[in-house]
Amino acid sequence: MAGDFPMNITWLFNDLPIPYSLDVTTSTMNRRVSLLAIESVAAHHVGNYTCVGKNDAGNASHTSALFVNVPPRISPFTFGEESYEAGQSVSIQCSVFAGDLPINISWLFNGHPLPYSQDVSASTINLPPKLSPFTFGDESYEAGQSVSVQCSVISGDLPVNITWLFNNEPIPPLSDIVTSTMNKRISVLAIESVGARHVGNYTCFSINNAGNSSYTSALFVNGYNPFSVLFILELSELETHFFLLLLDTVFS
Repeated sequence: MAGDFPMNITWLFNDLPIPYSLDVTTSTMNRRVSLLAIESVAAHHVGNYTCVGKNDAGNASHTSALFVNVPPRISPFTFGEESYEAGQSVSIQCSVFAGDLPINISWLFNGHPLPYSQDVSASTINLPPKLSPFTFGDESYEAGQSVSVQCSVISGDLPVNITWLFNNEPIPPLSDIVTSTMNKRISVLAIESVGARHVGNYTCFSINNAGNSSYTSALFVNGYNPFSVLFILELSELETHFFLLLLDTVFS
């Protein structure tokens, strides 16, 4: 979002202020970025969401519609095309990859509840997290622009822990790269003013009791060659600090 400060950002649901009962969270990341998050979407969340930005020079808005599929969806499974030999061991997995929680899973045999048997059993399997891909976009950013991306765990068991890495290293707590947990499944990374020091790969890493997953996206800034920035890693901490200050001064 561009424009003069001070700036006020608000959200609307179907052209009205968002009611507290809707279970929708809005958070201010910095002076130019506001985030809206819903931990578990349901039928009552369906509608139009509008972001409104206002300053002394005027206002602007953008609206997007949210549609929700409430029923569970199951991944197809099969025992295979070939017949089994008597005495062989057989197993299949039923995975619910979408739908509102809680979800109850049960098995039927020939249309009837599965009878208790010592040689037939059903068990619940823990699911590792799965991330929705994110990107900084195809174009490079201009120095000084505001940047934000959202990492969403779209499936997998709770609790799940979400962390961010920059060039495969943890982001320092006092960095100007801000990460914020929106809810149990969503984390946001934001940079208010990008520069040379921000060029690189950003990885969202999620882990639960069943496993882990990660996704990486590259951030580019106009005027900064990512290959020339790599040699910064060979400099001392003090040399790196002064080098980055020099780059920001030259290209700002």
